[in-house]
Amino acid sequence: MANDYDKIFKENIENLIPFLARKVLGIDVDILIELPDDIQLTVERKPDFLKKVVPNDGSEPYLLHLEFQTALDKDMPYRMLEYYALLLRKYRLSVRQYIVYLTKNGGDKWEVKHDFGSCQFEYNQRSLQSFDYELFLNSTSPEEVLLAILANFKNIPPIEVAHRIITKLQELEPNHFSLGRYANQLVILSGIRNLDETTLKLLEDMPITDISLEDFYSYRKGMEKGMEKGMERGMETGMQQKQRGIITKMLQSNLLTIEQIADIVGVEVSVVVEIQSAIKTND
Repeated sequence: MANDYDKIFKENIENLIPFLARKVLGIDVDILIELPDDIQLTVERKPDFLKKVVPNDGSEPYLLHLEFQTALDKDMPYRMLEYYALLLRKYRLSVRQYIVYLTKNGGDKWEVKHDFGSCQFEYNQRSLQSFDYELFLNSTSPEEVLLAILANFKNIPPIEVAHRIITKLQELEPNHFSLGRYANQLVILSGIRNLDETTLKLLEDMPITDISLEDFYSYRKGMEKGMEKGMERGMETGMQQKQRGIITKMLQSNLLTIEQIADIVGVEVSVVVEIQSAIKTND
């Protein structure tokens, strides 16, 4: 699931970064310049987000580097130092680094300093759960509204927050296709806080898509349990037929990409492509 979260942030980051920089990181990003984000020297690293920032006040440009994390990682200081050294060598600009935690694990807001003997190194950390969910909910950007599910709910019941997020997404995205895309992303992000079942139930009660996401997740769980118990071949064949039916329904809804369908159902992309080709042939 961690890869699912990464995909969402990488898909939405271009629209999110002005808001995140100002409200979460506490910095102004006046002008952002595109940079190749593959760093290849002896090793290759791909940052979650990398841009050159040109301040309006005439101060020196710098590199803004972000990494998104769902859990504490004891190797992060070494990874961040490695990124820093590679970026500094390649671009010869100062580097501002932030780890944005999608859970409470990262604490609230602080600078992290490390002393590696002759090398002193520091970067910044932020946790989205230290910010009021209304900060994100009141935005006019769907990508920003989605982040409300990862913020501080205060004393509001989680189901109420999820309901408000879905309602706001409906207001901002009347287009059925776009709304379905954001609904799918909301389900995945809500899983970080174990609210995916709550969100799925709300989506089905307020019909927002033509497909039942709960069926797909239930199917995946059923597959895992069946494998653990040693499912007999006849049962496996039945599950495969159900699998094809689910994939066919998802393809015909035109709400998800081939890659998203493969990820939800838990199959290779080639399987989805094969079924898609069969549908076109029959048409």
